[in-house]
Amino acid sequence: MPPSTLTGVPSTRACQNCSHAKAKCVPQPGASHEQCARCFRLKKTCNAPPRTVRKKRSPNTATHVAQLEQKIEQLVTLISGSQAITGRTGNLTPESQEHNGPSLDLPPPAATNLEILPSVSGCWGLDSQTPKIASALPSQSVPPQLQQSPDLLKTFREKMQPQFPFVIISADLTSEELEVQKPWLHRAVLIASSFEDRPRQMESSTQYILDISRAMFVTGEKSLDMLESLLIYNAWSFYYSPVTALAQSSGLHQLAHTLVFDLALTKPVSEGDSHIQMLINDAIKKIPENGNKEIKRTNDERRALLCCYYIGSVASLFTNKCEALQHSAYLEFCCQALTEAAEHESDLLLVALVRLHSLIEPISKNLSSRAFNDESKAPIWMHINSVRVAVQNFWDSLPSSLQQNSFMITSYHCAELIIYEPSIQNSLFTQTLVGAGSAQRLDMLYSCLNASQKVLEYVMTKPLSTYYIASMIEFNFMRCGIKSLLKLCLLETPGWHAVEVRQKIDPLRYYDHIMGCLEKVGTAMDLNRPPYLRESFPTLGARSMKGVRAWYEAVTNQNNAASQDQQALITTCTGGGLQDWMNIDQFDYLDEVMWLQSMGNTNFMAQA
Repeated sequence: MPPSTLTGVPSTRACQNCSHAKAKCVPQPGASHEQCARCFRLKKTCNAPPRTVRKKRSPNTATHVAQLEQKIEQLVTLISGSQAITGRTGNLTPESQEHNGPSLDLPPPAATNLEILPSVSGCWGLDSQTPKIASALPSQSVPPQLQQSPDLLKTFREKMQPQFPFVIISADLTSEELEVQKPWLHRAVLIASSFEDRPRQMESSTQYILDISRAMFVTGEKSLDMLESLLIYNAWSFYYSPVTALAQSSGLHQLAHTLVFDLALTKPVSEGDSHIQMLINDAIKKIPENGNKEIKRTNDERRALLCCYYIGSVASLFTNKCEALQHSAYLEFCCQALTEAAEHESDLLLVALVRLHSLIEPISKNLSSRAFNDESKAPIWMHINSVRVAVQNFWDSLPSSLQQNSFMITSYHCAELIIYEPSIQNSLFTQTLVGAGSAQRLDMLYSCLNASQKVLEYVMTKPLSTYYIASMIEFNFMRCGIKSLLKLCLLETPGWHAVEVRQKIDPLRYYDHIMGCLEKVGTAMDLNRPPYLRESFPTLGARSMKGVRAWYEAVTNQNNAASQDQQALITTCTGGGLQDWMNIDQFDYLDEVMWLQSMGNTNFMAQA
């Protein structure tokens, strides 16, 4: 190893020969000349490579590393901004500092100011633009006083809780006590019952979503209080959610499902289970029989689990927008525990609804997973008949108090619609197959027609005032009945006379009644609507229904041709022409038009 040419000190670098050979370069012991041991042995000239200064890399902002660093800095700023918002909202009232729950008061519009947040570009944002909320919101509004809370809680108990009695709020519990014991639930109740002050309701709804999302995903909070508040929020969210229906309809339901799994409500209470035991399917785990561990599970937790399953099942079966929780042996165990305890009358109703939906869910899953054009498999009408028999036996086993409950009766008829609606799809009934079941299909079509009429007759009995506060379950009753009835009035198949069905039933009688109620309520809700606020859900729903009505009239004309005015209305309200809606097997115009575009589409964010 030769000495350094600059200092004369032996260099620590290998010579060129050793470096190329990937060999160890050591000095030759006792050698007087400048050769390493290897070069001395091989009789080669030992030259040290010239020392070069490494060239510094110029900063390249186009690299992925620089982009990621920029994103991290922006996220840090984003979190700091949200903490600043929370800090301001937490100082609204002295009482709000007495506990660690969410804000006691409905937040002022200034609390929803998102313009302080930086613009996020690239894959983190949408077209490098942040939501513009504060630019459209007035800053001079005053938050509601705390003395309004008892009135809002009373309104919720009297007008809204009868529609959704599955989250229990004790009758002797005051607003202040509920605020201390369950601050998140108290907040959701205030939002849902503030329908007379829609600007405040929507501003508070936006802040609620920001706060509960941050609590779950940033600070890692999880509690039964948060889950119950989400159940209440989801039941009426399409009135006040700031998110459009296509984004909101599954997102908030999945948020509730996330809490269910985080709280481990889907499996028995366990202590110190091994990792192998935790991997066992919940459906085959041994269900405890009043063991010491399971006693720790409260009925409120069981009730929240069943309620989350029921709401998810309704959203899955009626809107096809999200997956429901899986029915399991432990879910049935919770049903049995609530039935035996029977602390509230609504517990028996909730258990009956959960068991009813567990019977009808398989039919929709079989439609998507099985091929019914295979002669080696049972035809579709046999599967439908087996589910129908199971549902009928379940109904016969219910006590008379539930059989006379109007909500349970309508839920049963909606279940019949879910069962019989596959009979409308021509592709499931191929005449070339043995046992195609034309006679059985006609019976199922007629049963579907009767069930849709019964559902809509229930809707017709509702007064106009209920359209201000109807829950998502009530609106799904309307949607399910209307969709099935219009399908049946347009279906053309051997033996089914759609013209006679239309003359006998007159579907527009039901349709115009619902559309008129929505239009009246929407007009009243939007009477003093501020310019920054989007139109209400009833207004959007009525407008979409007008487009569907024009489409229906065009289809039922003898020449099946729409007039110029009808075609313009169809295009305006549905976003497509008449030819886009003609396929009877894809007859989902009500899904896309009336509900997916208008349910919850109360986005008050300023549009660019």
